[in-house]
Amino acid sequence: MKISIAPNVLENPRWFPILDVVLLIVEDERHSLATEEVPDILASQWLKERSFDTRDFVRLAATSRSVDGLADRRTITIDSNARRGGCVGANRATMVHPLDAILFLSTPFQVIVENEWFDGGFMLWMAKGLGFTQLLHAYHKHRFIFRHAGGKDSISRSAKAFSESVWPRPDRSTDRAFREWMCVVLDNDARDPDDDPNRKLDTRKNPLILAPERAV
Repeated sequence: MKISIAPNVLENPRWFPILDVVLLIVEDERHSLATEEVPDILASQWLKERSFDTRDFVRLAATSRSVDGLADRRTITIDSNARRGGCVGANRATMVHPLDAILFLSTPFQVIVENEWFDGGFMLWMAKGLGFTQLLHAYHKHRFIFRHAGGKDSISRSAKAFSESVWPRPDRSTDRAFREWMCVVLDNDARDPDDDPNRKLDTRKNPLILAPERAV
């Protein structure tokens, strides 16, 4: 995911220690800086107070990293005007407060499945058999994890618990805008070509889930 940093964060010394940690996360290749914003980052008060090596890393990060169509598809913006817990905009960009930034950036992507052991294992074996090494590498680096729902009927509850907690509060103080941090993968379980047992789940209308379920 691309990281965008608002000017109100880049110029406020209160948030500089958090930005230092964000840069360590970028160095670990979990996320990347939005390349179009690197000149503004280099000119910011935050980078002016950092070492030459740090500034050089930011400069090189914009030119040396390879383009990743999946990782660069979405943006997370760190903005001190954002509500705690974050929000997802119309363009599906996630905006978070600096105090929530480390939580969001360090949380692995969640692949919700009925059974973590069997469905997760099946996906990894398929990736290995098809030579999809990018997925295997991401899994071994803990970039994503399988989230055990415990059955089809619990898929939506699992997504809700991840984004809103088990006991959500009326004031939404426990909400976390993790819509772009999870997806659902389901077994087909069809008994014949006209059978669609997943239709009743209707996860397509669930605002907490990134995309419709994928039957395998």
